[in-house]
Amino acid sequence: MKLTNLSGGSSSNRNEIVCSIAEMIMFAETDSSIAEGNPAYFRVDCFVSFIPGLIDGSRQPYYMSCVNCKKKVTEAAQGFECLKCDAMFDEALPAWNLSAKINDHSLDSTYLSLLGTSASPIMNMEASQYHEMMVSDAPNRTQQIEKML
Repeated sequence: MKLTNLSGGSSSNRNEIVCSIAEMIMFAETDSSIAEGNPAYFRVDCFVSFIPGLIDGSRQPYYMSCVNCKKKVTEAAQGFECLKCDAMFDEALPAWNLSAKINDHSLDSTYLSLLGTSASPIMNMEASQYHEMMVSDAPNRTQQIEKML
């Protein structure tokens, strides 16, 4: 897997903490600001070691989302139904929703939830590209997935 910087730029404009996974977890568990729902940013040198269900296909890493509100839609005979918008749509947009296990230099690990565009750098493609690959009749899907990682 190719290493990718997911930080989105320099940390000069936000309160970012450089730490190990163990330190990140300890800080998140003890900081009252985080417990109150305030965001925290951590920089951890790590690698993705596992994405549950990706290779064996037991868990879909994306969902079909509403073109208006981005919430999950259900497929219906008339198209895609969004309960939040209380509307039917002819199309829906694939959006990432996956978990990934990360490890650092000490081999500490934790799982992350990656939603929306945050998963694209790890997956090396947009959710729409992955969806197209999955709905195609490609006989070598597993090899394609392993190759993209």
